[in-house]
Amino acid sequence: MPAPAPGSLGWLLREVRERQGLTREVLAGISGVSVTTISELELGITVRPHRATVRKLADALGLSGDELASFEEAGRRGVPARKARPAPDSQRDVRSGADVAASPISGLTVAQGMATRALPYPIRSFTGREGELAELAGVLSDAGGTGIRAIQGMPGVGKTALAVQAAHQAAGSFPGGQFYIDLQGHTRGLRPLKPDEALRSVLHNCLGMPNEVIPRKLDERAAVYRSLLAGTRTLILLDNAASSAQVRPLLPGDPGCAVIVTSRQNLRGLDDAEPLGLGILPDDEAVALFRTTAGPERFPADDPDLVRIAGLCGGLPLAVRIIAAWMRYRPLLTASDARELLSDGRERLAHLRSEDLSVRAAFELSYGRLPDAEQRMFRRLGLIPGLDFDARAAASLAGGDAWPLLESLVDHNLLTQHARGRYRLHDLVRAYARSLAAREGTAVSGRLLDFYLHAAQAADVHFERRSPGPGQVRPVSAPASAPLPGTAGQARAWVSTELANLNAAARHAASSGRADFTISLSMALAQYLRVYGPWPQGILLHRLAGAMARETGDSEGQAAALVHAGVLHRQLGELRADKAALSQASGLYRRLGNRRGLAAALLELGVAKRLSDMAEDGGRDLSEALALYRELGDRHGEAGALAELGGLQRQTGEFEAALENLRQALGLFRGLGIRYGKAFTLGYLGSVQWTTGATEEARKSLDGALEIYRERGDPIGQANMLMFLGGVCKDAGLLEEAAAALEEARCLYAAAGYRRGVAGVLTYLGDVQQLNGDPEAAERSVSQALELFREVGDSGGEAEALNHYAALAMAKGAADEALARYEQGLKTARQIGSRKDEADALAGIARAHTFTGDVPQARASYQQALDLYESMHLDADAERVRQALSGIGTED
Repeated sequence: MPAPAPGSLGWLLREVRERQGLTREVLAGISGVSVTTISELELGITVRPHRATVRKLADALGLSGDELASFEEAGRRGVPARKARPAPDSQRDVRSGADVAASPISGLTVAQGMATRALPYPIRSFTGREGELAELAGVLSDAGGTGIRAIQGMPGVGKTALAVQAAHQAAGSFPGGQFYIDLQGHTRGLRPLKPDEALRSVLHNCLGMPNEVIPRKLDERAAVYRSLLAGTRTLILLDNAASSAQVRPLLPGDPGCAVIVTSRQNLRGLDDAEPLGLGILPDDEAVALFRTTAGPERFPADDPDLVRIAGLCGGLPLAVRIIAAWMRYRPLLTASDARELLSDGRERLAHLRSEDLSVRAAFELSYGRLPDAEQRMFRRLGLIPGLDFDARAAASLAGGDAWPLLESLVDHNLLTQHARGRYRLHDLVRAYARSLAAREGTAVSGRLLDFYLHAAQAADVHFERRSPGPGQVRPVSAPASAPLPGTAGQARAWVSTELANLNAAARHAASSGRADFTISLSMALAQYLRVYGPWPQGILLHRLAGAMARETGDSEGQAAALVHAGVLHRQLGELRADKAALSQASGLYRRLGNRRGLAAALLELGVAKRLSDMAEDGGRDLSEALALYRELGDRHGEAGALAELGGLQRQTGEFEAALENLRQALGLFRGLGIRYGKAFTLGYLGSVQWTTGATEEARKSLDGALEIYRERGDPIGQANMLMFLGGVCKDAGLLEEAAAALEEARCLYAAAGYRRGVAGVLTYLGDVQQLNGDPEAAERSVSQALELFREVGDSGGEAEALNHYAALAMAKGAADEALARYEQGLKTARQIGSRKDEADALAGIARAHTFTGDVPQARASYQQALDLYESMHLDADAERVRQALSGIGTED
């Protein structure tokens, strides 16, 4: 059948429609005239429509003036309709100029004329996607770059917008036409088009075949479709596909044609398709989209609220467009108003809707197409309080193997696998899942909490302690899916990966009547958090557990949480908070009569006091803890208390007693097979051996401890040993080796946020820098160390650093400045009972007086220092003082 003559109604209708970029379906929706009527007018099958039909079409096309008059005149004039006639044995395809075989279908006639350009109008506010657009449009525009491109992604991510944009850019490379077919895979109120329906649509609306000659069978329609496209370069955009089976019959057989498919599902059944997964927009592109849609002149690009809005929308283009369009019609509102509107996570989805657009509705359509098992799994994923999860956590919710269900949800783009074996819901999808999760009940949620707690307790078994913990583990029954790590490394890896989820689970449990979970989890994670951190998060967890224990009358749980929180305060250098928490814990344990808990609290309290200015009180606490552990027959606790008592005696200059206690502790730890305790004790032992001049023994002890800490992956333990080894190497004249050890220690401390450790390293590093001829760097290092020690309240570290700081002043000949620093160090050392630092300060004061010529004061200070060194059996230090005394003569 020939195409309608120029000037006829059909010719004008098609010419105007295509000029405006409208498909027949879109025009039908605007005008209220059926797609069939529009098609028959354009094909010349109907030539004299009802006057009302002409008027509806003219109004929908926005015609006016002469164009409207011509259109209405053509409708009145009309010509007699002609019957379809059989096609000849061969016909000329006007799109490509090639002869094509006649269709085997009797009576087939295809409209002749210009190629179909049926692409939807591109979105004016299309923003970003430069990489994806360049990849897609570039491939399509390439003369040899034909094939199938499948764009897939979650609802609202902008698949259609990208496909239409790319198709328009590549249109010039496809003179055979550009077809658009909405397959209605996820269209509200409509079922997906069947393949035969889709073929009828494209054959009639895009290829101009009269309905009466289109074959009835699917395979025959597909054969005609491929035959008509043979030899052409045609671009077919199949939008909103439901499945691979729906798409396959619509794939042309000619390599000169290209296909773009968009779908919310991963179309794995299209073997030859090149997938293009479309993710959310990065912040800068989401902000640009918001500004373009809302009005670019209205909001400055650097408005910080825009980034927050983009984040609250999860970078989802549909959400960004909806809130931006809402703002466009509310000129009095600011970006902060939009941010505030979206800040309530419970109501966010309700606000992300506008007329027929709704983020929630988009998710509902995808959810509604899921099989029952996947729907149930999706709802239960909304019960997960954290941001991601693995298949084992999901299995605790599913009550069985969850992996196939998760993979199906990934294929439906309602779930992403962001790392190997780990899954995540988009923020807005999570909000939707949580809105559905209420129907699952608390029993399912309880299974997830039991999974997390059992797994955390199983991991905790592999984390050795220097002394027993203060609380008794409250075991939970083992879920079938819970991991059972076989090594400390596996346990550490699991907790590290799940820590954010465990913290979220603790908060969720606290707010939903599961205080027992939060308290038990605090105990299970205590040793991991102590060693690996992050300490601020750990403090929040232990505080939450303590609050829950107090509310439920669980005094033992409250006391244990206080001990754990106190230790982490110490790690952060917050010694005042450390002592306060541990004092409260020890008081609770005394009232409860819990000797084991009291011993643990007193041990930690003794350490806290040693590090501040209460060494004598700390010694009493540690001695009481030691006695309690011996009464209980707890050799692990006894070993830990002995080691800490040795550490305190090291500070107070009781080196022989310290060595005795540390050797006892070491023997106990070795007998118990607790390598972590062995490492801890070796570190104390090495520092005492270094101080007393047993350099080789010190290095052996410190190396042994470092080996264990490296094996355990303990960053603070490694840094402590490296710091002491740096000091040992410095005293041995191995300055390069000393600097390397100290720098590694500094990096480890800094990464962990352990300021007290950084201060200690800087103290020793200053000595190395001075010996290397860089006094200015040495001054900076020790000055910074002093500042840090004062910030964290470590008086022992401050006393030692003051002596180093004074020595730097003496090295540059500033005796008065050195004297002032030594006297300050002497005062601090006496306050905390650190006899070694006191003796070092007195020896320094004597040197300063010698420099200024005050011989009597010099001799008096040297003598005091000598008495202290001899009382501590520090023979090398005592001998240096004797030599100094003999060198300054006698008093006149």
